[in-house]
Amino acid sequence: MIMDDSKILTIMQEVIIFEKKSFWRFRKMLWIKRCSVILLIAALVVAGGCAPAKESAVPEGEPVEKTAEEQGSGNLSFDQPYELLWGTMAAGSPWQVLGTAFLEDIKKNLPNVTGSILPTNATANLLGVQTGEFNIGFSLSDRTAEAWDGQGVFEKEGKLQDIRCLFCIYPHSSQSLVWADSPIKTYEDLVGKRITTGPRGSSTEQLSRLFFELMGYDPDKNFHIEYVSYSDAIELMKDGHLDAWVMMTAPIPSPYYIELSSVKPIRLLDMPENIVQEMSKLKGVDPYILPGGVYENVDYPTNAIRTRMHAVVHKDFPEQLAYDIVKIIAENFDRYEELVSAMKMTTVEEMAADVGIPYHPGALKYYEEQGWAEQ
Repeated sequence: MIMDDSKILTIMQEVIIFEKKSFWRFRKMLWIKRCSVILLIAALVVAGGCAPAKESAVPEGEPVEKTAEEQGSGNLSFDQPYELLWGTMAAGSPWQVLGTAFLEDIKKNLPNVTGSILPTNATANLLGVQTGEFNIGFSLSDRTAEAWDGQGVFEKEGKLQDIRCLFCIYPHSSQSLVWADSPIKTYEDLVGKRITTGPRGSSTEQLSRLFFELMGYDPDKNFHIEYVSYSDAIELMKDGHLDAWVMMTAPIPSPYYIELSSVKPIRLLDMPENIVQEMSKLKGVDPYILPGGVYENVDYPTNAIRTRMHAVVHKDFPEQLAYDIVKIIAENFDRYEELVSAMKMTTVEEMAADVGIPYHPGALKYYEEQGWAEQ
């Protein structure tokens, strides 16, 4: 059964309310934070109000421009005060771990840059960057494609075309887990079973709905789906309250699956080839063969789909800062492999991989200098 575009949009719209609430919760949080900063500034102004002001040849509020010679090619030269608000994902997730590490290295190398990591999701990150609430946000290529085209959960906002890719990281793939001794051998065997597809509104949950529809099933009628957090899903699998865990966008390897494989042997389901081809018609989704050996006792390859994790910024993000950030991350790339094992599934050159939207000019400048721009 192949769905037409209107059916796909209808399914996607079921998660709009959940994701919009998430975005507006973080907008309220940022508003409170900004009010606190304003009060602090006011207090400092009062405390220092009697101090004589130094004259400057540059009008107040205007950045000091450096000459090309002062900036130099390949140097870190962004020296303006700047606060980075970085949208990642839930605390403890690979996205959150990486975002924290990236920000640590950025602040270490650019002393005037401050910032914090926000536990959000891909949809909130894209909306936040478009509206200026966030400076940087992580996303997946399929969700970013929807945002760029104004489709799915972004239909009411319209096309989010002020976003630009800053850098690409590692791929995510579909991975569906059962215990090795389970009688479930195929996706068809999941009918009537207790499964989870991730938190409601997440990229993996949305793609799972599309996947099951393409298989000819009604997710709400043919399966007993638990929309739970990743940590809860681990416990439900361990306790035997779930028969399978279906993820359409998981890092390779998934830390959650690694934990389960340490409890007892696991097995991965093979995606039917015809469904792989249909799913790959979605923007930002590619066919993929998950190699054997990613998990203990799973020594065989499986058919899957792939999306790419990446970072987005606004088109007006400072060009020199964009250049400096990608340079810092590239030069510390090996360190991140030690923090998140999924980073071993990519290379530093793939920071410039095509995710379907334009790159920020500051990032592109660095990639062209390195000869990576055609990756």
